Amino acid sequence: MPDAEVSKKRFYGIDLLKALSMLMIVTLHVLGNGGVLGMLEPLTVRYEAAYFLEAMCFCAVNCFGLATGYIMCRTRFSSHRLGALWLEVVWHTFGLTLLFYLFMPGSAGPWQFFTSFFPVTFSYYWYFTAYFGMFFFIPFFNRLIDTLGKRTLRRLVFCFVFLFTIMPTTARSDIFRTGDGYTVAWLTALYFIGAYLRLYKPAV
Repeated sequence: MPDAEVSKKRFYGIDLLKALSMLMIVTLHVLGNGGVLGMLEPLTVRYEAAYFLEAMCFCAVNCFGLATGYIMCRTRFSSHRLGALWLEVVWHTFGLTLLFYLFMPGSAGPWQFFTSFFPVTFSYYWYFTAYFGMFFFIPFFNRLIDTLGKRTLRRLVFCFVFLFTIMPTTARSDIFRTGDGYTVAWLTALYFIGAYLRLYKPAV
């Protein structure tokens, strides 16, 4: 059984991974929402290079999910953490809405300002919405992780990987309705995988 003591250790490698993941997310948005992929002629060198870059960056959000499980499985649960994150999201959403209101008249109104205070209710950001839903289960996840042994936890991780990655990839269909990874279910899977990686450090 791994040490159950709450950890206050700083993981600089995880911090670096998060920074790299944020860079990859920006890259994905530039390629996709920025219209880069849609402007390139198929089967050209630039086209192949752009899609290769997108494929390399596609794991960015998964890295955040793994990091959450890696850190939070041995961190004291605090609802204040979620409250602070909520306020941060509201601050940025309200600020962006205000900028659109000031510099693009007609693009934002009273309803947009109102909904900016409820980013989860109106699903402004899918990751924050999924994280918010998962956050309340973290104490129960951690208790379960403490109860399970290495072998049982490894089996659980295998079930997650088999059911949520191998089978859907083979069938080329979102069989279990996980929203192709954009839901609480997939973040939960990543949480347990990240926790396993921290507690038992599988040999590479």
